[in-house]
Amino acid sequence: MKQVVITILLFVISFCSFSQITDSLKKRIVVYGITAGINYSKFNKDSFNYKAEPVLGLLGKYKLSDNIRLKGAALFSRKGSTSKTSNIKLQNSYIDLNFISQFRIVTDLFVHAGISYSYLLASKKITYDGDKWNGASKSNINGYYSEVNFLTGLELKLQKRWSIEFCYYIPCSKNNVQNLKLSLNYYFSNKKSKATSSRIICRNISKVQINNLKDGILLVRINNSEKAINDLLSEDKKQKEDENKQIITAFKKNYLFSKVVFFSSKDSEKILKRTFENIFINENLEIDNSIIIDSTKSIFIAEFGALTRDSVNYLTHYGYERNKPLSKRIIKENDLSSFGKELITLIIKDNKYNQLNSPFPYYTRNKDYSFNNNTEQIKIDSASIQLSLNKTVEKMNLKLFEFYKKSNKKSNSNL
Repeated sequence: MKQVVITILLFVISFCSFSQITDSLKKRIVVYGITAGINYSKFNKDSFNYKAEPVLGLLGKYKLSDNIRLKGAALFSRKGSTSKTSNIKLQNSYIDLNFISQFRIVTDLFVHAGISYSYLLASKKITYDGDKWNGASKSNINGYYSEVNFLTGLELKLQKRWSIEFCYYIPCSKNNVQNLKLSLNYYFSNKKSKATSSRIICRNISKVQINNLKDGILLVRINNSEKAINDLLSEDKKQKEDENKQIITAFKKNYLFSKVVFFSSKDSEKILKRTFENIFINENLEIDNSIIIDSTKSIFIAEFGALTRDSVNYLTHYGYERNKPLSKRIIKENDLSSFGKELITLIIKDNKYNQLNSPFPYYTRNKDYSFNNNTEQIKIDSASIQLSLNKTVEKMNLKLFEFYKKSNKKSNSNL
């Protein structure tokens, strides 16, 4: 009983010593295997020699880091010893439970140390008859017990799944069996776990984002900075203000996915600093102090503009001829990419103004535009743009609801 208590105590101490390491590790790999080998053992009797006996069982190895492993083994183990003076062999059968810490010293070589608890199953005396030992009698004997021993040794990786292991058992009591173990190990899977694909990572991120948006707040940025408006002619200024009001109206009528409020582009820096006092505007483009948000909730930004994409030139409220209303912009044909022709693009960004990524439905555009074409330029029709605002917001709202339902369908089915 005392040996059992010591074994449990040592095992707990060994595991606790590594508990802090596991907190900082991101990749944890468990492999399983089988082992077979020989015990070269000797009982603690002067008149007995070492004897080879079989050992076999199961292995498990837990990767803590590139250089540290925890290893466990459950083995059926025989240990024997032969008499120097007579045809007698003593043979004990055990279930060995080994708990080992391994440390890499070179690429494929580990040194290890740990404890072993050997539960005694049977203890026998075998007497051989005749010179050729072709007959034997067996009898149960007493005087041997379950054991606790320390062990140390090496494990060398031979091939992808194979390794050879040497263990020396250090007796904790003078009555314990002396033992050397040499074994060949086969691991069913010692492949490193595959890194999560970028597709799965993006999908998981998008799921978190859509849930955060559902419970959070969408801030719509309106391009009505004073300098931009004052730089326009009076006719253009009126048109620009009307378009901004139309954006707000489109959201109020068609956006239902989450709470939505509006702010002026001149206050963009305040949003970055999460300063939300006296910045939100109403449908008349005026600061409205009654509009208050919960700053603890997730914040996302929406605006009409252009998608970010390498090597593609887009035109936005904040880019080419940014101060003019859409209906007044004159754009050269060779400045229009396939995306550039679709200027009414609603984009959702994070609270740092970073564009989100697929599969999150981070943008939508409406293609119902009228373009007046000639050989040199395109003039965007104002009426078609304003008509498209409602359709674009409505389309975005629908895409958000569909993606939210799809993202949470699997988790709901498991409840």
